[in-house]
Amino acid sequence: MRLRTWLSVVGAVTALAGCAAGRQPIRPAVAGSPPPASTSTSTSVVTGAAPHPAGTGRAHPSVTGSALPAVVPALPALTAPLPTTSGTITVVDATRATVRQGQAVSPVRTLPTAVMRPTTGGPWPLVVFAHGYNVLPATYAHLIAAIAAAGYVVAAPVFPLTNSGAGALLDEDDIQQQPDDVRAVIAEVERRSTGIDGLLGGRVNPDRVAVVGHSDGAETALGTGFDGPADPHLRAVVALAGSAIDNGAPLTRAVPLLVAQGDADTVNPPAEGAKLYATARAPRAYLLLAGAGHLPPVAQPTPWRPVVEREVVHFLDLEVAGRVGARAALVRDGSVAGVSALSVDL
Repeated sequence: MRLRTWLSVVGAVTALAGCAAGRQPIRPAVAGSPPPASTSTSTSVVTGAAPHPAGTGRAHPSVTGSALPAVVPALPALTAPLPTTSGTITVVDATRATVRQGQAVSPVRTLPTAVMRPTTGGPWPLVVFAHGYNVLPATYAHLIAAIAAAGYVVAAPVFPLTNSGAGALLDEDDIQQQPDDVRAVIAEVERRSTGIDGLLGGRVNPDRVAVVGHSDGAETALGTGFDGPADPHLRAVVALAGSAIDNGAPLTRAVPLLVAQGDADTVNPPAEGAKLYATARAPRAYLLLAGAGHLPPVAQPTPWRPVVEREVVHFLDLEVAGRVGARAALVRDGSVAGVSALSVDL
């Protein structure tokens, strides 16, 4: 899908949020365009994070140990990027209020969500993308498009109090609620996939799920994968410029983890990324970006962006889709002279 169309879709999602303009958002320039795609869209609103339909339920045992996913047949390798289409849904989790500094600002959690997927085929693995603080999913449009074109359904929610349109309601402490927001999005996307929904019907494989996030979104992804109820279908977490959670305690689940970190990042210093990687169990991978700051590797046309995009896709192909040749591609493309260095413990 062309990047311009994706940005317009995310703009519609932002409008659905109904938030006043807040602090000056970070709006990096995004150059280039992903593969051409269909531009069909579908917008709808749902109430509540509906439970998984019978027969496709996702057990969420409360465990502190490893929750290794079951082995499922590998998906075939792709030979070229796929054309994509996009749309929007609104997930409303009626079981939780939106609370800022002890005051309820809404009795529910409303999550306008941009969706991008391959135009045809499926069911495809599901990736939920968690944005950082005071930005929007549009900030990561190029990365999201690259993931979708690699054969994934990508759902990118706008979090209620940490997006750049939240205005006076902007509240970084709300990150504590965001892992459950991600779970609500996963549940609703999968519910829609079992029905006749024009955007998602029959498109999602509930056995293959991953969460990718940047900055505070990375911590949201980590909280989804390593804290709270364990999801045996969650096959990978990708933390881009993220910090260790739980005060740096060792992660007790063996969910595959990719950490990407710029060594010139002043927002999330490189020591934080290294600490996060050190707390993880295998399988894990660490992508160090030479000279990279916080946002440019994922949101601007820099030498780091294509490396990050390739490695994120390779890692998802390895751990989520199980595509043939993904491990070799991950190792081959991760270390680029003067740009990046990859360490793996797979």
